[in-house]
Amino acid sequence: MKIKKKCFGGRLGFYLRVKFPKFCGDSYLLFQRKCSNYLIKKYINKMKLDKLNPLFISIETITRCNGTCPFCPCNIHDEKRPFMYMSDELFKKIISDLKKINYSNTLMLLANNEILLDKNILERLKYARIELPNCHMKMFTNGKLLSIETFEYIINNNLVDEMIINNYNDSMKLNKSIDKVYKKYRNKDIKTNVFINLRYSSEILSNRSNSSPNKKGKKIINDYCVLPYTDININPEGKLLICCCDATEKTNLGNVKNDDLIKLFNGGKYLEIRKKMLKGRSNYSFCKYCDFNDVGTRRKLIKKEMKKRMKYENS
Repeated sequence: MKIKKKCFGGRLGFYLRVKFPKFCGDSYLLFQRKCSNYLIKKYINKMKLDKLNPLFISIETITRCNGTCPFCPCNIHDEKRPFMYMSDELFKKIISDLKKINYSNTLMLLANNEILLDKNILERLKYARIELPNCHMKMFTNGKLLSIETFEYIINNNLVDEMIINNYNDSMKLNKSIDKVYKKYRNKDIKTNVFINLRYSSEILSNRSNSSPNKKGKKIINDYCVLPYTDININPEGKLLICCCDATEKTNLGNVKNDDLIKLFNGGKYLEIRKKMLKGRSNYSFCKYCDFNDVGTRRKLIKKEMKKRMKYENS
């Protein structure tokens, strides 16, 4: 497979996001929520709330990003979190908990950070790949630190199944480091799925539960959100956060340091929130103004999970 460049809506879509960023962002999110509501409602009403399989796990190993994106609360200008770095002991403990259940869904070693700022990330990706051979390893990067050597090491050692390089720019031009990788590999077949997303650097996206620097929400949102039923987000100290939108770490659903990760995911505070969210996100204070919606990845995963559950129940 060759590296693919993508831009949502093509040149026209990029142009519209430059000229009408808020209108485009709001329209897109509203459309996605309306498309998702029926499926999410079906999923959360069908599945047992205390016996769920995590479908999307994000392990943040370092609390820093080198990006300047105005829609993200963790950009270099708006970062308010203290510097934290995950110890090897904690990282291996998390991977061990996942190995016990033969975890086979999506795993990312990042959340609200730039993955390549972790100087040990290649070793950690390799360790996770060896210990969890059946999981889908996914990687996002803004590409600023992506050298040809790093790129080659990742793809030659099959450290990830999917690499998404977000090229943030005010035009559709590739940034220097990304351009070098693209020029060398654009005509070569590689095993890893590599996508370069051409992103407008100043677009207005979700308010991320009102943590986004360039967007706030005053309207209560009562649509469904699947993240508390599918996602585990772990900060560098082992604290579990409700979702990727909690970039400023206001929630705390337990700590994996001393407890089994899957037991935490299917009990305690997770279960309390899931019960509240059965009637929509307005029933949980952290989520009531949040307009975030997954763009498709989790929809595919929950469809797959429901098919698996139906097959099990009918066997």
